[in-house]
Amino acid sequence: MKKLASALAVIFSISLVSNVSALPDRVGDFALLDIEGEFHQLSRYRYQKALVLMAYDSSCASIDSALSQFEALQSAFAEQQVSFLLINSSTQSDADELREQQATFGFDVSLLVDKGQLVSETLSFSNAGELAILDPERLTILYRGGVEGKASEVLNAELDGTVDSTTVQPVSGCELQYPAKQMHADAVPDYESDIAPIIAEQCASCHREGGIGPFALDSHLMLQGWSPMIREVLLTGACRQLKLIPTSVISVMPVISLKKICRS
Repeated sequence: MKKLASALAVIFSISLVSNVSALPDRVGDFALLDIEGEFHQLSRYRYQKALVLMAYDSSCASIDSALSQFEALQSAFAEQQVSFLLINSSTQSDADELREQQATFGFDVSLLVDKGQLVSETLSFSNAGELAILDPERLTILYRGGVEGKASEVLNAELDGTVDSTTVQPVSGCELQYPAKQMHADAVPDYESDIAPIIAEQCASCHREGGIGPFALDSHLMLQGWSPMIREVLLTGACRQLKLIPTSVISVMPVISLKKICRS
């Protein structure tokens, strides 16, 4: 009897591990403004079955073709619970120039301004025209690849409720450049000289013992401990008047490079 119970336990464990490994990859919540100043947050699209993002870079010679394919995909799912957004994944962040580009290319879809490329880097976009199909309810990524790949197939599967893993497809298009990522890889920011002064100037007035901030950022250890929360704040703009510059080391907080955080 004990052997049978042990065997069943092993089978259950294997099944559990198999199911967990088959789940789509997780993605953190994030928020950005579009070129018209409208606020978009991934989790606020939870009433939709999927959110489709395409990496946009006007300097790429093939972006016009990618936009045409993207708009065709959007038209195909116009009557479904699927939203479509472009995200400016280039180093350009001037909203006026981006509006001019929108008029030139003639696309009728919101263009998110990813200042510092932080969200694009977090989503691991590597090429202009690359798609990321996200599940806003489960905060997972269902598909990464080109429009010409299995994007339609994955969207139909998500509408049917049968997606159980992340599909990754090769993607063509111009390679995206992340200059800040390269800069930080070449010279990793130092906590004492680069990070601590920013925290002291922009955060510690609230995030201190007895302050109005919900936790104190008064040491390297505290900053490490709260790094997941800091990451979420960076990506969702949870603190008022949040402004930031990109980082290639956000995944190993607190080695971060910030311009302004949580100024009250």
